[in-house]
Amino acid sequence: MKNRLISAVGISTFALIALLGSTGCKPQPTVLSPAEPTPSAPVARTETLETNVLQKEIDLYEQIPSVAQSARVDRAFAEIDGEIAELVELVATQTADDRAEAAAKLKNLREYREGEQGRYLILQAKANVDGRVDSTSLPPTPEPARDGTVEQIGEKIDETASEIGKSIEDAAETVRDKVSNP
Repeated sequence: MKNRLISAVGISTFALIALLGSTGCKPQPTVLSPAEPTPSAPVARTETLETNVLQKEIDLYEQIPSVAQSARVDRAFAEIDGEIAELVELVATQTADDRAEAAAKLKNLREYREGEQGRYLILQAKANVDGRVDSTSLPPTPEPARDGTVEQIGEKIDETASEIGKSIEDAAETVRDKVSNP
């Protein structure tokens, strides 16, 4: 038994030496290039108009990442968020049978949205790294109109405070009169 083990080890060692000898024992360089993540579109288990639009807009963003297309994707996310909000309301107000159907659809839409959000974030990062989207070219956020707004609010507060003060004085005078003249 001992001789068989030694001969098996010897044969294995010989085979290893022969294999290494035939390859020249030179380590071959292995060049690994980082694989670019190509996010695939998640599959909508509940297909709606909103899921179709969102997928289409993100697919277009993948082809041509631009500020305008990014805005379209954001709008598509808002639309699917609206659908999700409606389903949340249905789940909260429906009977058991209808609630189960709405809850399943809600779960599917949330999962789909999360998958698309992840894909979109990867595409945005890739586009920004590649320099394909210039975030400085975003249109400036419009300032809200301020023409006299603060002054109008201040005047309204003053008027309301004066009215409350007059009401309190009138109530105090009424109480004083009733206490003085029972």
